[in-house]
Amino acid sequence: MTPDEKTPDTRPKQTQRRKEHSSQEKLTIEITRYKPLIDIISDTRRMARVALLITLIACLVFTGLLIITLAVKRIYPYNDIQTNALGAMTIRDENKDVTYWLFNTAELWACSGIAVQKGDILTIRASGLSHTSLHHLYDDAKANCKLKDPWSGTQGIVKKDSKRDQLRAQWRIIPGQPQDALIMQVIPDGQSKNDKGLIDSRYLTGHQDPKDDKQGGNRLYFIGKERTDLHINEDGILHFAVNDIVLTPEVIYGMTKDNLLHITKDSIQGEKFIEDFERNMKGKPLVRDTLVERNKRFFSELGKDKFLADQYDALNKNNYKFGPHPDKHEGTPINTISQNEMTLYNEKGYYSAWYDDNIGSFLIVIERKKKQS
Repeated sequence: MTPDEKTPDTRPKQTQRRKEHSSQEKLTIEITRYKPLIDIISDTRRMARVALLITLIACLVFTGLLIITLAVKRIYPYNDIQTNALGAMTIRDENKDVTYWLFNTAELWACSGIAVQKGDILTIRASGLSHTSLHHLYDDAKANCKLKDPWSGTQGIVKKDSKRDQLRAQWRIIPGQPQDALIMQVIPDGQSKNDKGLIDSRYLTGHQDPKDDKQGGNRLYFIGKERTDLHINEDGILHFAVNDIVLTPEVIYGMTKDNLLHITKDSIQGEKFIEDFERNMKGKPLVRDTLVERNKRFFSELGKDKFLADQYDALNKNNYKFGPHPDKHEGTPINTISQNEMTLYNEKGYYSAWYDDNIGSFLIVIERKKKQS
């Protein structure tokens, strides 16, 4: 066989076609749908410009929203307004709470329902008018004459020329401060009332310590027309009253002794009577029932002393008069000392007798600064 002669291909025809096809064609796959995105991602400079643009747009949107929010808030400030069960309305914002409450001056230690905490700083302002005796107001109006007892503002009134007022001043809730001025105390939550629903005797009154407003076991605050930067030193509820006399057994006894010493100041009978009486009572426990019985006995013994009874009847009508016993009918002769208005108040525990005939109201505004976090 010569070289020019070809050797016949003895493989099957199918195998021969597959080999020829694979040697002539090549398959190429190219993705074109996301090519622009892939090109951008692959270009670092372009990616940096896109990121900067997105950041700029976000800053512009945020700045615009902030300007709109501040503008709306300036025109329409956001406030959270709440009212408690006792009618105190509190308006809250970011910096402070402001509470408005209408106080009835006939209430003795009226509960506002406003809770405070130790460390709170308050500014309290008050306005309004109060009158200490509704029946005196009625009598003077009926007689068309000048009022014997004037209307009082929140700062109270001072009757410097009244001997009766001078005698009573030391027995007010805060001694020496103006009559009917606005005062306040903080009573622990749930402890302002006793089991009869009355003000607990622990919170009725006290003796003033001018250094820190401390009143015996509780703390009283003189408010008047305004009190700023008032630091609260205990948790509790704000209670308000006008500065008048609470007729506890202790106060009734002290007032009666002062009155007796005043009307017998030119003799020693009054002083001697008190010394003898207290000597006989010495050693008895000072609980409420004992104090009530002590007062009853004091009135009784005082009424038996003709000299002292005559002194009382002659001078007490103009100064420090207690008045007739409320249970006695008009025109019925009574012993002025042993049966007067104090007798009933003492026996019945009628502490708020000189408050129940008050008339008037004070609008109290309490601003509490929020503690800075």
